[in-house]
Amino acid sequence: VILIDWNCRDRFCALESLNDQTVAREGYELVWVNYFDRIPQQAMDMADVVVSCNYSTEKVHKHKAYNAGMLHASGRVVCVPDSDAWFPRNFIETLRGEFLNTTNQVVFIHEFRSGNPYPAGFAGDRSPYSWQELRANYGACVTMPADLIFALGGFDEHESYEGLVCGPYDLAWRMINLGAPEKWLDQSTVAICHFGHPGSDSGGDPTDRGHAPTAVAGLREGRLLPIVENESIRTKRLERRRMENTLRNVL
Repeated sequence: VILIDWNCRDRFCALESLNDQTVAREGYELVWVNYFDRIPQQAMDMADVVVSCNYSTEKVHKHKAYNAGMLHASGRVVCVPDSDAWFPRNFIETLRGEFLNTTNQVVFIHEFRSGNPYPAGFAGDRSPYSWQELRANYGACVTMPADLIFALGGFDEHESYEGLVCGPYDLAWRMINLGAPEKWLDQSTVAICHFGHPGSDSGGDPTDRGHAPTAVAGLREGRLLPIVENESIRTKRLERRRMENTLRNVL
């Protein structure tokens, strides 16, 4: 599970709830990535891998943080969720079950969003709080096979993805363009919850129905590779090629 920060996290309910799962803790990996340079003690205490990108740009580029996480992650299945959400105790167990017999799929989990402040000790009972209408929030939580992430060049680092509107859905949609099936899990079985906080909207970034226009265009066009590929991801992608006659006769 890759969780990202850009010197903005003032609560760590994601790490707390992901450390309280029905699956044994050694059975999954938490990767915490800060786009800038802050390393909170909570991340050091509760994550398996902590990465500081130390970028100095004024505007955050979440895709670059995702790629940094991918380069340090070790799982065959990678989940990129909303990093300040609350996760139910069956979250990891449910995802493991979905990928037990196949990795050829893109799995989305719904996120319930509330304007209420995060209640300490929240355990999943949504009834006392007001919630927005549930919709297909592609940026909230997506799980993908690591092999496909590398095969498709990772997360697109094009400048149009700067800002808070970008998310893992660009890469997920490119996987769907390749033919991987899209699956949404039943929200009554598993769903994550996001409570209100300052700056929780897109921050004025331009959107196409709530999504980055470049990603929407890529879905319509059937794009497979990123417009700007991370160089380290590209190296790994090319290293994964398997060639015999082509290598000998052409290269």
